Amino acid sequence: MDGEMSQVSIPTIHALLGIRVDAPLTFPDLIASLTVSFFPTKPLNGRLGRFWPKLQSGLRKHGVKILDFEDALAQGQNGKVNKGVVLIAAPDFIEGDPPTHFVSSLSANIIVGVYDKPSPLTQHTDQQARLDLVIGQMVWDIVQVLIYVEDDTWTVCNMNGAMVPSPNCDVLTDSILEILISKLAAPVIPPRMADFQVRPQSFNPADVTLAASVSDLVECGPIWEQTGLFFYQTPLAKLKFRNDFMRRLGTKFVDHRSGMSFGFLVRQVPQIVRPALTLAEARQQLGDFDWIGQELHVISGQEYLAVNIGAETLIVEAPDVWVLCTRSGCIKTRLDPRRDVIRLGLSKGRYILETPAELEPGSDCKPSYDTGVILAHALANVVIASVLARFNPESEFLKALQTTGLALAHWHGYLAEHERPSGCAVFGRDNIPFACATPQSTILAFQGKLSAFESQFCNTRDYHGDIHVEPHHGTNMTGNSLTGIARWLLGTKQAAPLL
Repeated sequence: MDGEMSQVSIPTIHALLGIRVDAPLTFPDLIASLTVSFFPTKPLNGRLGRFWPKLQSGLRKHGVKILDFEDALAQGQNGKVNKGVVLIAAPDFIEGDPPTHFVSSLSANIIVGVYDKPSPLTQHTDQQARLDLVIGQMVWDIVQVLIYVEDDTWTVCNMNGAMVPSPNCDVLTDSILEILISKLAAPVIPPRMADFQVRPQSFNPADVTLAASVSDLVECGPIWEQTGLFFYQTPLAKLKFRNDFMRRLGTKFVDHRSGMSFGFLVRQVPQIVRPALTLAEARQQLGDFDWIGQELHVISGQEYLAVNIGAETLIVEAPDVWVLCTRSGCIKTRLDPRRDVIRLGLSKGRYILETPAELEPGSDCKPSYDTGVILAHALANVVIASVLARFNPESEFLKALQTTGLALAHWHGYLAEHERPSGCAVFGRDNIPFACATPQSTILAFQGKLSAFESQFCNTRDYHGDIHVEPHHGTNMTGNSLTGIARWLLGTKQAAPLL
């Protein structure tokens, strides 16, 4: 049984994870999907006067389609540019109506603000202060991407907290590709309640079957607080909007969330795992389907996924998966499970959101921006466990998922190479820097986790958890408990093993 698990195809991943939009994954495809227009400004001088044409030239050299603003309006309807057109503006140099008046919605169009001022990295050493500055600028001008221009540096910031500097040299071509293209062509779009089957007040966090997972979510908080990784929280009520119109627009864009916080804590609930079947077993038990030509089948209401290991095709059950997760906007290190913990499910490409039984009507209880990534990890965990159940039923990874469940933590930071635990798979470091709340980040989480598994499994016939690096975004870590991961990060002698 030599060889590696083949990549699951992108159309199959779309079907498994409920992705119903185009999601270009390569730079050529991202560029082909991108149309940019530079919003009219007063005459630019100084640093902006020099930067503006360099940015235009760099985008053109990569083949990005650039429309004059009047042409962009002419191609649109009702005085708005077409859906998908990115507007790049210098807000401090705009006369008349702002760019928000020329887009149909902030979900349909990205607005980029370019500023002649020091970046948050230059102005502050405190990460919370940096983030507050970025979010404050975004809501004041209602832009989703910021570019700060200084003499020797230009810095790109976006809604998932990325702050990426690059040299402000004569030619911006390379840095435009590395840090800007994906943020324009694959924007952050917060998940909407309309995207979910919502079941309000439908689960009890105090239920005995959830008690261990809820306790881990709550009790790990003080330890995570000591790590200093979960202190970012931005209440919308404290932000200054230019006017009531801007407030309504910004509030609608974030789906009426009361605020934004960064990172997540997740417990995947214990899962029944059925061992992967050989082709012969699948044909005997499930039916003589085209398992080779078609990767995904729904049989008697249950999904089955074909994966390859070397020359052998295995059939894996892809069941519903469920996680307990922190709600969007809460303080991760001080959870009240009666209002801060939600249950998310994935069932045959459909997202389900359940809120706590005691939640007061009208409370803000929205899903994480990273919902797609969370559920992609959860489903990939089951696929991995199914293969392990076939070939290594004593695997600790498998036993953990079956008995206590698994833990997934995300924070906005990275581990140095020497800090990563031995035996833990690492993936994602060389990916295009897609932001959270993009279908691309969901696809790469699922695809990358299975690739990390195949590499480790072929060498050890086992799996010991993983570190998923998201460039310009942060780190996802899978282990057996959130408390154990936090203790390990603190470097205490009492640190629990990851798996």
